[in-house]
Amino acid sequence: MGLLEAIGQSTDDPARETFRTLAAELESGLTLYWKTAGKILDNSGIVLHPPPPDYLSMEKNIFSTLFLYAYYAAGIDPDRRVVYVAVNQCLRGMVTGCDNILDDEYKQTLATDLPSRAVRFRSVVDIMVSDRVLFALLLEMATTASLTDSLIREASAASLRALTRSGAQEASEEGGVGDIPTPERVLRDIHHYKTGLLFQCPWAVPGVIETGLGQPANKFQDHLYRIGMGCQLLDDIVDLEADVRERRYNYAWSKIFHSAEGHLRSEMQAAYHQPATGQRLSNLHETFPRIIAAVAAEGQHQLEEGLQGLLREGHRHLAAPLTSFLIRRIGADHFLQRATTA
Repeated sequence: MGLLEAIGQSTDDPARETFRTLAAELESGLTLYWKTAGKILDNSGIVLHPPPPDYLSMEKNIFSTLFLYAYYAAGIDPDRRVVYVAVNQCLRGMVTGCDNILDDEYKQTLATDLPSRAVRFRSVVDIMVSDRVLFALLLEMATTASLTDSLIREASAASLRALTRSGAQEASEEGGVGDIPTPERVLRDIHHYKTGLLFQCPWAVPGVIETGLGQPANKFQDHLYRIGMGCQLLDDIVDLEADVRERRYNYAWSKIFHSAEGHLRSEMQAAYHQPATGQRLSNLHETFPRIIAAVAAEGQHQLEEGLQGLLREGHRHLAAPLTSFLIRRIGADHFLQRATTA
């Protein structure tokens, strides 16, 4: 089932027409990014292949779809919405490339003829090309929208500032961490920067260029922030044991650790700091089902609230199916099913 079917079972639902329009804008924006990347790589010695079959789908780009919806709900001109989709794909390429290098993996942004084993260099290319595509898009926007040079420079700087706050937090976890902060601190000092602000990044460039929006832009950023935080809590459940093993901050782990008493907490702390005994920290989902269920419910609640706020009044019936779609995409659906049957 595609995303359009998932969010509107009734064929006469007017929201379906809105999302069809947004699907076309998403396709145009992603195509703009890819074509611009192709021009930049022309005669570079690196060949850009056609995009993968699912590259343009809303399912593959669910968060980009939500960011695009925010532009639509704020009343931004459709032509500029398309450009902002391409701009967001640049930011996505830079973030994904950095994550790849830090995590020693490769999640594809651009399909090139570089060897598949060259995971670091492919990520470097993705970052460099995405940065240059962003610059090209802003220059083109300057000519078509009659923007001043100073405004374009400000938008370019804003895009970097939006990413560095999240990146600095990620850098603090590189190589593992030694502390286990309280759940409240994880939300306030870690996930706020790691994910909450990252979900506001799509407003960095429009926030500079769309000078007439004012308060609505702040409102939509708040809703996107809540969606991001909800997704992060659900991610923390899915990644719990990997994060503990790699000693990364995790909200569910902090809940488990700080809810434990006396001797149990001492044992967990010893196991956390001694990898050789790390097997004691396995099966955390099964050992602490109530805490896992509570975190899952909290994440779902944040996600639903953010979507309810983001969606226009005539579209708010889509909040529940969109929430379910995102939960399945994250891989946390069985944790929520377990919580409801416990």
